[in-house]
Amino acid sequence: MYNELNIKIGVKDTKAFLQDGFYSGSAQTTAIHKHNYAEIHIVDQPLIEYNIGNTTHFSYDGNLLIIPRNTFHCIKNEEPKAQHVAFQVDYDVRGFSAHSIDPKIVLDFAEEIEKCKKTNDYASVSAYISLFCSYFCSEMTEARQITDYSFLICEFFSKHYHEDVHLSDLASVLHLSERQTERLVIKSTGNTFLKELSEVRMNVAEHLNKTTDMTLEDISRYIGYKSYAGFWKAKKRRDGNKKEQE
Repeated sequence: MYNELNIKIGVKDTKAFLQDGFYSGSAQTTAIHKHNYAEIHIVDQPLIEYNIGNTTHFSYDGNLLIIPRNTFHCIKNEEPKAQHVAFQVDYDVRGFSAHSIDPKIVLDFAEEIEKCKKTNDYASVSAYISLFCSYFCSEMTEARQITDYSFLICEFFSKHYHEDVHLSDLASVLHLSERQTERLVIKSTGNTFLKELSEVRMNVAEHLNKTTDMTLEDISRYIGYKSYAGFWKAKKRRDGNKKEQE
């Protein structure tokens, strides 16, 4: 019996096939054979002896074996109670290879497999397989400079609201002019730079007022106001705007 899962290897969406209800159980001597897809064996209890191609390989607890498609192989001998997870993936690998994995991760994987049999939710198993397959992924995924300005704007206010910051500071982060930056802030938040800064500060002030014993004067300093009077004016203005909207 085989089950099919959608997985991701690098940036490629592909599929995996797992046998015997997602867990192969005790290792058994098999006749020499090959598959149309690459096969992955993850050993979670020692010791299994494999014949792969023309070589013999001994796999121990925490080993991950990658067998390319159309490569003859078989399990020759195994210790009593030796267990492994075996699955195939629709992905081309360059050749046979073996990798070491933390046995604790392998054990967690086996436990997730047992859980999915009961819940019929294979999301965690799919995630584990995608992670294991990253060991042999030949595709390189490069990090790119962020171009999501909404993300950068939100992060800026979130991290710097308590500082003496200005529109020019955000413009420097975005590598844009102040006019372009102001337009993006309005587009992203619905507020000008100064109004959004005040809004973020007031949200933090409300949270601190409800969850701590800080005085309003202490809160005003914490969120970046140079004077309590400035904080109070901003608070009254915001409270007034809230009442108008209601």
